[in-house]
Amino acid sequence: MFGSLASYVRQHHVGVLALFIALSGTAYAATLPKNSVGTAQLKKNAVTSPKVKNRSLLAADFKSGQLPAGPRGPQGAQGAQGAPGAPGAAGATNVTVRLGPEVAGLSTASCNPGERATGGGGIATGPDGALWDSSPTQATGTPTSWDAQAIDVTTSTPDTVQAYVVCAAP
Repeated sequence: MFGSLASYVRQHHVGVLALFIALSGTAYAATLPKNSVGTAQLKKNAVTSPKVKNRSLLAADFKSGQLPAGPRGPQGAQGAQGAPGAPGAAGATNVTVRLGPEVAGLSTASCNPGERATGGGGIATGPDGALWDSSPTQATGTPTSWDAQAIDVTTSTPDTVQAYVVCAAP
């Protein structure tokens, strides 16, 4: 009987060797120390969903946006009132539109003392008049008046105009 076993092994030595290696490799894997296999030893896609214990992963284990958002929670209680802010700068308390005289050529509308011009314009009042120019009277500093000029479009001569200015007082 030993002779027939030896003959069998000689004839099938490659298969027996493969069987021995396969069985010893399994035994080696079963004897690995605890926590000796880490991320570096795992092949890509080696861990699949069936191999992960249910409810064992945390939200931190997922990339941002991978987990769906849950329903919106109830609104919280009203917080305490904050400290009052600093008072703002004083604004204009009185805004008035003032008219200049209706004259041919240049009309000037002026604010009262203590007021400043915040805008203005003019109205060409002649039948063929067109507003030619409208601007603050002062080129620099705080404006207190507004100029307006008109011309007659058929004769290119000065026409009647009335300036207005928007004045604001603090």
